[in-house]
Amino acid sequence: MLVVLTEIFEVLGSVGLCYFGWLALKLVVTILICRHPELSENKVKYITNMIAKDKHQSN
Repeated sequence: MLVVLTEIFEVLGSVGLCYFGWLALKLVVTILICRHPELSENKVKYITNMIAKDKHQSN
């Protein structure tokens, strides 16, 4: 398993690995929102804005 992770890191590099992690986070958040339909629309908007926020903003 460690060999596979090392190969992925060598191919993607550190920036690619961080981008892959960011995409995985977005996928997990989307799945969690879909599994909890009882969330209010305001909460869903807040969560999606938090994840979709530009990574380079200081806010």
